[in-house]
Amino acid sequence: FIGNSYTFVNDLPTTYKMIMDSRLPGYALTLDSSTGPGRTLGQAAQDAECQRKVKAGRYDFLVLQDQSCLPGIPDSFFPQKAQSTWALQNFFGPHARRAGAVVVLVETWGRRDGAPVCGDNPVLKEMFPTFAAMQSKLTSGYTGYKAALERAGANVRVVRSGEAHATLRLQAPSLFARLYAADGSHPSAVGQYLTACGLFAALNGAQRSQWKDPASSWKPPGITAEEADIIAHAAVPANKIPTVDSMAGDWVSKYELKQPTTWRVRESRVFVVANGQEHLQGNLVGSVRRSLSLQPGGSSITQLVGDTAWWSDGDVWTRVEGNQPAHYV
Repeated sequence: FIGNSYTFVNDLPTTYKMIMDSRLPGYALTLDSSTGPGRTLGQAAQDAECQRKVKAGRYDFLVLQDQSCLPGIPDSFFPQKAQSTWALQNFFGPHARRAGAVVVLVETWGRRDGAPVCGDNPVLKEMFPTFAAMQSKLTSGYTGYKAALERAGANVRVVRSGEAHATLRLQAPSLFARLYAADGSHPSAVGQYLTACGLFAALNGAQRSQWKDPASSWKPPGITAEEADIIAHAAVPANKIPTVDSMAGDWVSKYELKQPTTWRVRESRVFVVANGQEHLQGNLVGSVRRSLSLQPGGSSITQLVGDTAWWSDGDVWTRVEGNQPAHYV
């Protein structure tokens, strides 16, 4: 595990091991980590201890998590972002490839209230006005990180913990509030359990038929069997076919800045909602040979996972309200 306080607060490695031992017993598991408060992946790649462990190659999975906000910021804004991208493509990816290991990116999540808990940096306040605006940018950033690793020839999996947070925010608001420590940023024991459930699924998909039910397996104190089941299912957002019905509702895009703008899909029509007024932008159009696209304009939906939609022009939408199908079926 290479990461920072999002990794070591409430101990992601140990939480993962507890889930692994109870839901898929009988497998020997060895864990190691290199973490530091607020540490970026660019900084980790320059750390002597981290370099030694990564270069040694004695691992099957190399689990990486960047500083909480950084992946959602363009490379041109802060040099630290460009350094993280460089480290993925030129250090972590090549060494994992040589070791025959899988790189696992653990996506960070939007802070509970967006900018109010992002400190006093005016750039962050502008970029992250809400949870959903922050999450859309983080989702896009980790998609870019995956591409950087793949350019280095690495085998990559992504734990979409941010999408899981977004799903719980809509489907189980009381659980969503419990995902955070008091600062509205770091993971509580419940939040780390959510991430560890996603990690468990990402690392052990080939053994899915052997998984034990989360409700009857280990879980942190204070989580009921029913809540454990909800969290474990939310941790692996379902792939869905983009249709007019599945896109119905209100969304926030990665281009959301200080003045909130909402995209609204109603029937086949797409609106921008600003200052309480709807402004028609076009229609969602689909065909047998072509994915759902916005016309005029032509940008199409390339992927719909849980409550997150990826667009061919690079935008990412996070759902904030709508009558979407239930996820826990």
